[in-house]
Amino acid sequence: MARFTATWTVFLLMAVLGSAAAQDLDRAALQASIESGESLSGAQRKALFRARSHRQEGRLAEALGVLGEPLEGPGAPLLQFERAQVLADLGDTAGAQAALQAACAAEPSFARAWLRLGEIAYGSQKYRVAGEAFERGWELSPDRRPELLYYSGVSWLAADLTTEAYRPLTILLSSATDAPLDWYRAWIAAAVEVEEPDVRIVEQLCSTHAADPAAWRLGGRYAAGRTDYESAATYLTVASYLGTFDSEDWRRLGDLYAVIEVPVQAARCYEAAAVGESTPHLRDRERLAGAWVAAHRPEEARAALLAALDQTESRRLWILLADLEYQEENWEAALAAYDKATTIDPAWGRGWLLAGFCARESGHAEEAREYLLRAATFPRQASAARSLLEEMR
Repeated sequence: MARFTATWTVFLLMAVLGSAAAQDLDRAALQASIESGESLSGAQRKALFRARSHRQEGRLAEALGVLGEPLEGPGAPLLQFERAQVLADLGDTAGAQAALQAACAAEPSFARAWLRLGEIAYGSQKYRVAGEAFERGWELSPDRRPELLYYSGVSWLAADLTTEAYRPLTILLSSATDAPLDWYRAWIAAAVEVEEPDVRIVEQLCSTHAADPAAWRLGGRYAAGRTDYESAATYLTVASYLGTFDSEDWRRLGDLYAVIEVPVQAARCYEAAAVGESTPHLRDRERLAGAWVAAHRPEEARAALLAALDQTESRRLWILLADLEYQEENWEAALAAYDKATTIDPAWGRGWLLAGFCARESGHAEEAREYLLRAATFPRQASAARSLLEEMR
C-alpha cells in the first residue's frame, strides 16, 4: 500500500510538472509566432528588414522613415514595436510609449512589447502604465522572470495604488523563498494598506533572513503599520539582539513599549537612546521621565527630571517633577516645582491652584492665599480656589 501511495504521489508530481512545462512551451510558441514575422506582408517584411539594418548602422532617421507607412494589417504590432525602439533611441519616449501601446492593443499577447512598454513608461514616470505592462509581460513571458513582478509592484506603489501593488508582490513572494529584502520591503509597503494581507510572508521573511536585523526591522514596520504594536515591539527587540541599534532605533522601540504600557522597558530603551548622544535631546529626557513615572518608580523619575532640568529650563519638565512630588506628598518640593512652572507660564491656572494647595499643606498660609487668589482668576480653577480659601478662613 505504501509503495502504491508513493508511486501515485510521484505520478501526480510528474503530472503537475508536465502541465507547467507544457504551459511554458505554449507561451514560448506563441511568442515565437508573434515575433517570427510570418503574418507580415511582403512590403511589411521588406520595411522591417530595412529599418533594422538602418538602426544597427545608427541611421535612425532613415529607419523611422521606412516605418512611417506600412503600419496597418496583421503584421502591424511587430512594426510598431520596431518603431518604438527607434523612437526610444531618438529620445522620443512619448512617441515610443504610444507606439508600444498601439502594438499591445493590436496584439495583446505580445510579451516583449508589454515589457518594453513597462521600461519606457517607468522611465517617464508613467507608473500606472508601467505597473500593468510589467505584470502583463510577466504573465505572457515563457520564462516568467520573478523580478518582473517586483518591477510591477514597485511601479504600482509609485502610482500610489497599493492594492494593485499587493497582487504581483504576493505572487512573487509566495514562490520565491530566497527573495532579497527589497522585495519584502515593497510587499510590506503594500500590505499595510490592504484589508487582509497574507501574514505568512512576514513569517517567511523572518525565517529566511533570521540572522539579519534588517529583516526583523521590516517585520516591526509591518506590525506597526497594522497597529499591532505588541508584535512590532517584539520584532524590534529581536533586531536589537542581532545588530547595532542607533539612538533612533532605541527611541522607536521605547515608544512602542510606552504604547503597549510596558513603561519599565520603555524607560530602558530611552536610556539606551541617550547613551549614543553627547547631549540627549530634551524630548528624550521627557520621555524617559514620563516612562519612570508611569512605571511608579519615583526615584528613577526624579533623577531623570533633575538631570534634564540641569540641561534646560522647561515648563513641561517642571510640571512632571511637580506632579511627581505631589503624588509622593512632598509638599515643599512640589510647591517649588509648581512655582517654577507658573513663572515660565503665568497663564497656567492649574499650576497656581496646586501651588496654593501645596503651600497650605506645607504650613505657608500667606503664600497659599496669594497662589489661590491668583488661581481664582481662572474660570476653570475659580471654584476650587474659592473653596480652599473658604476652608482656610
